[in-house]
Amino acid sequence: MSYILDALRRAEADRERERGAVPGLHSPALPADAALPARTARAWLPWAGAGTLLLAGLAGGWWWADSSRETPPAPAPLPPAAAAAPAPTPPAPAPAPVPTAPSAPAVVAATMAGPPASATSPYLPPAPPPVTVATPAPSVTRPPAAAPQARLPLVSELPEATRRALPRLAFGGSVYSDDPASRLVIVNGEVQREGAPLGNDLVLEQIRPRELVLRFQGLRYRQPL
Repeated sequence: MSYILDALRRAEADRERERGAVPGLHSPALPADAALPARTARAWLPWAGAGTLLLAGLAGGWWWADSSRETPPAPAPLPPAAAAAPAPTPPAPAPAPVPTAPSAPAVVAATMAGPPASATSPYLPPAPPPVTVATPAPSVTRPPAAAPQARLPLVSELPEATRRALPRLAFGGSVYSDDPASRLVIVNGEVQREGAPLGNDLVLEQIRPRELVLRFQGLRYRQPL
């Protein structure tokens, strides 16, 4: 910028010098050779001024571009967003008229008559605790226990006379089952079942896993297999 200012000062000094160098009436006349440089200087003065102005414009443009590049303009503030308008609330429906119920007759509660409380007593006596009546448990009738059966004697324990009166029997294999109808025994080569007669006054009462129960003339006894 200093050389631009120097050029402007020199141009201004030249113009002042030209204005001050106008000869007066008493000034001596200059020779022809001296007037030629003055005319030449006046001829390039407009061009010098135009060049000076051009240089000043270029310098100003460069300075403005540099300053605008260094300090960018601040962005303009955005207008505040308009608040969203609340949606209109639909009016609440009017409540339906409630029919008035007919007034019920007042019910007078009967109170139990009790001894009058003392006027000077600050509190009432506590109520007696409720009495719990124990309900007797229902009696369970159990069937009478079966009387233990008398031990049946073996055939070898019968009296000698009874053993001689028994018919002669030959026992084979036997089949025992939980179902009495499926039990069987081979006696004298024949298949017999419970309740079958085996001879005079002799009956097969029961077939057990390893023995038979026989009845002879009303006397029950056991026959091992």
